[in-house]
Amino acid sequence: MRRLSSQLLRVVKEERDALTRPFEESERRIGQLREMVAHAEQCLNDLAHLLSGEQQRLSNTFADRRHLFLKSVHEAAHRELDEALKSLPRTAGPRYRRSAMKAAQDVGRLHVMPWLESEKGHAEEAYRRIAKRFADLANDFLSRVCGFGIELAYLPKEVNAEQGFRTRSAFRFYEFIEVAMPASPVRYVADLVLGSIRAHVPLDADAREFLDRLLQTNSERVRNDLEQRVTESRRHLEAEIRSMLRELNGVAERALTRARSAHATGSIAVKSSLKRLADAETELAPLTGAHASWSVLERARHLREGC
Repeated sequence: MRRLSSQLLRVVKEERDALTRPFEESERRIGQLREMVAHAEQCLNDLAHLLSGEQQRLSNTFADRRHLFLKSVHEAAHRELDEALKSLPRTAGPRYRRSAMKAAQDVGRLHVMPWLESEKGHAEEAYRRIAKRFADLANDFLSRVCGFGIELAYLPKEVNAEQGFRTRSAFRFYEFIEVAMPASPVRYVADLVLGSIRAHVPLDADAREFLDRLLQTNSERVRNDLEQRVTESRRHLEAEIRSMLRELNGVAERALTRARSAHATGSIAVKSSLKRLADAETELAPLTGAHASWSVLERARHLREGC
């Protein structure tokens, strides 16, 4: 609410200044702003190309870490699965297969999910390093704009690179249900035969192979999810900064257009516009507090449309 009130108050001040200062001064000011924004956007474009290469190196790092994970977890995971298989009752073949595959799923999930959390921390740290480059550029721009003599109340004082990922994880542990509970009649008959002669060893071997498949596939899905979150979060941050830069021009240009229209109509229109802005400023005052009612928020929406 405080951010919204600051943005709206800035719009009011910009319109009032445009009404009271010479048009030439406003046009000169807008021209300087355009040059600064164009320069900042060009710097963003150059930086985006450099960071694409950095993201590729990060992708290679994720792949290396996945390889180390699979290598480190293989022995322990298979040992845990063997213990689980020993405790299973030697039931009919199809039922035993389902139980063995369920055990493999449990062991796989037990190792993949904690690794996902640890990799998330590593990926967020890597993302922050990439985001900091964008944030530093935007914050440098904001500092230069403030030095230009513009109080940007509706813009952040600085861009936050410590926010972490700006998108949610889409990872879900893939269980391969069609493998764990095969619908094939041929497989069902074969399992019945194996169970009838109490030959559960081939079923155990299938469960171990299934565990390897679960670990390899889901660890790759973790890697892809983290890469996607880095990419999307970077795009969100870049779009946020570009929107911030363009809004700087937009407020000033809209204010000048309204001022020209009011002056062209006559002094009565100018006085009316100044009174409208003064009234809006008064009505926005409650929004600067920590709390505001829904009626005040609804009024603020109408004020924004009017401003």
